[in-house]
Amino acid sequence: MDLNKLCGMAGKTAIITGAASGIGAGIARFFSDNGVRVIIADINEDLASQVEKEINDAGNEAHFMKCNVTKEADCKALADAVAEKFGRIDILVNCAGVARRHTVETLPEADWDLAINVTLKSVFLMSGSYDLLVLVEARTLKELALFVSEKLSPLESVTGTS
Repeated sequence: MDLNKLCGMAGKTAIITGAASGIGAGIARFFSDNGVRVIIADINEDLASQVEKEINDAGNEAHFMKCNVTKEADCKALADAVAEKFGRIDILVNCAGVARRHTVETLPEADWDLAINVTLKSVFLMSGSYDLLVLVEARTLKELALFVSEKLSPLESVTGTS
């Protein structure tokens, strides 16, 4: 799938939270293969650096910037650093997540709070850190959502938020 033909994404700058592994890393690779400069925002320095190196070694552009998406100061600092360094933030992909395997009876409250903060509060903090900078045109969002929905099986979910 050519993201440039679909959405005209070449030359854009994207921040992808949770891009050190899993779906976030996959999105970072996919975007970068289509000419998007990707900012890998994560707390896992080792994995994020590996993804950054892999993308850059493939001739694409990636930059790791450490960010704890549950902390407002980190989210604001990330947005400010990206805007200052690259002059713009075109795309924000909130993909940070955390998994704790427990039953309802054994789930510690701290793990519940962490899951809510990483998967829900972080979207609020990251989105609010951009002071109304244009992220993506509505047309592009619709086309990207259509692409994702066509590629997922009927049993897969588009979101991972609680």
